[in-house]
Amino acid sequence: MQSDRDALLAGILADPDADLPRLVFADWLEETGHPANCARAEYIRLAIRRAELHRSGTTRVKRIDRLDAQLMVLEKMFDDGWASYTITHPVCSPRLVSYKRSRGFISGLAVCADSISPEFQQLLLSHPIVEFTVADTPPAPDRLTVVRVPITVRRLHFSYFRGGGPLLIDTLQEAVTPRLRSIIATSCGLTDAHVVRLVHTLRANPTLGGVESLTLAGNWLTDHAAHTLAAAELAPTFRCLNIEGTRITNAGREVLFRRFGFEELRPRLALS
Repeated sequence: MQSDRDALLAGILADPDADLPRLVFADWLEETGHPANCARAEYIRLAIRRAELHRSGTTRVKRIDRLDAQLMVLEKMFDDGWASYTITHPVCSPRLVSYKRSRGFISGLAVCADSISPEFQQLLLSHPIVEFTVADTPPAPDRLTVVRVPITVRRLHFSYFRGGGPLLIDTLQEAVTPRLRSIIATSCGLTDAHVVRLVHTLRANPTLGGVESLTLAGNWLTDHAAHTLAAAELAPTFRCLNIEGTRITNAGREVLFRRFGFEELRPRLALS
């Protein structure tokens, strides 16, 4: 049976842009009477107030600074599950690289692939994460499992992850991400064969129908990949394709430019 807490969190995930479900959750936390829950409730309310000021374009810098100071104090008074993953030196850690909060919850996250444990997966699914980055080169990629992407994610980024191409595609095959708009795979060792699988996945998974942007920069792609992409049945809203740093030639760029018409795909003038 779903607990009150789980039901309230599900309401936030179902409508991540709305403030009301977050405020209702804050009220529930406060009603428990636990000091840590009360601190988190106040944190959520102040974070929403700060976001409102930011959206309004306010020039009340001192007021925002006061809110920031209050939020820093409150954040130390509760643990919403991320404390054990927080690190001081991201480059030296095999775990969490970075995260950011928005309106009281984690909204952006970058994590090393080999630290995504089942417990961490559950934590992911309890926050309305909008931007999710999987980074780094794991020591044993054969031990990695499919990443369960939060339903709220709009931007999925696999970054500088040698051999990460298959994991990205397997992850997209299992994804239930109706809000996903941007897929970025930079320097992940993607090949022409991976692009064939990627295109098939974009067509086969109905929750990927809203993808508008695809970045494949820094991968081992040739004109074969260009022809695959040009023949793909992508969403009507598709508006951006980045192939910088690949081995696609001007002939391949011409094929893509004729198909999509994006100025950034126009063949480049040869240097004399």
